[in-house]
Amino acid sequence: MRHGKAAGCGRLLPRSGNATSHELQWAQRAKQPQQRFFPLLHLKAYQKLGFFMPSEALPTDLVQHVAQQLRLRKPPTKALRKQYDQSGSRNRHAKWIREYLGSRVMSGPDRLWLAKQALSAAESRQILGDIINILLEELVRHRFDLPGFSVLLRTAKGARSEVNLRCYRTIVSELDPSGKRMNNALLEVPRGDGFSGWQRLKRGPQKPTKRSSVPIFNT
Repeated sequence: MRHGKAAGCGRLLPRSGNATSHELQWAQRAKQPQQRFFPLLHLKAYQKLGFFMPSEALPTDLVQHVAQQLRLRKPPTKALRKQYDQSGSRNRHAKWIREYLGSRVMSGPDRLWLAKQALSAAESRQILGDIINILLEELVRHRFDLPGFSVLLRTAKGARSEVNLRCYRTIVSELDPSGKRMNNALLEVPRGDGFSGWQRLKRGPQKPTKRSSVPIFNT
């Protein structure tokens, strides 16, 4: 189960978490009602988030509602939920949930696949958030556990850098020697001036002032 991403993710979870009759029947693979609580709790959370959170980090409303659906007098305490997170049962239940939903954990080849998806997205996207959103859509569509945000961000940055570098190399290969000299000159800062030609180009047009407009009107 995932231990990152816990902060703030509880707001994304359903407040009711109604389990269907089929899900309640699935949870009966655990013999006792108290033992069915954790598989069902994490099933409902995983369906919304796409990854596993620590039991103690899940919203109280969801915890209480799942307990009510199982007709428990009260849900497990926070201490018991923390104890569960440190037990071997959580990995066994995570396996049950993945089998039930048909989801899977990313392996080495899957990460190469994700990198290719990022490259494809970076061909038409420059904003990292847009690239990451495309990766999330593909991960959900192929039923993968969602990796940590740092993994997605690193993958998106790497893909964007590779695509940009490829574009730069293509442009440079098309320049003749005079064009290359002209581009190099843009990066030089003239003596007595604090800006290069490239910096001035990036600044764009300035807001017109009375002083800057006089030469134009006098021509």
